[in-house]
Amino acid sequence: MAELEFSGLKFSGGKMFGVLVALSTLVGGAYGVFEAYKQFIDMRETISSYQSPDLSGIEQKIVYIEGELKSVSSVVKVEIDSIKGSLSIAQSDMHDLKISLRNDINDLDKLIEKQDKRNRQNVEDVRGIINSFEIRMDSKIDKLDLKIDTLEENLDKKIQQALINPLLGK
Repeated sequence: MAELEFSGLKFSGGKMFGVLVALSTLVGGAYGVFEAYKQFIDMRETISSYQSPDLSGIEQKIVYIEGELKSVSSVVKVEIDSIKGSLSIAQSDMHDLKISLRNDINDLDKLIEKQDKRNRQNVEDVRGIINSFEIRMDSKIDKLDLKIDTLEENLDKKIQQALINPLLGK
């Protein structure tokens, strides 16, 4: 096997491999630290050379927009107050209409009840008239029947008398 001697130390195959891995790890770690330090230095230079942008135009626009929002807000508030007033009036009118309709319905119910009573009375009156008419008609029919019966009897008597032959002596 291959052996390597360095400063009085002998390194054989497996140990050499371990030393190579350790050296490559150290070199990689040193390179990583160097890159991180380089980025830190670059960032420090960028931060130290940073100048804040001029935001005065944006601040003016923000102030203008805030003013517009306040004016729009006041207009909207006035409109909302107006709508609330209109709704209050409409609600009051609806309440008055509801009461008026309820009163009208009650009045109609009373009128219908009175008309119903009148209709019932009219029906009773018509029935009474019909009954009295029937009674009068029955009375007249009875009188006519009696007259017819009397007339028939008288007629029968006259016919009998006319038929009786005076010569027969009956």
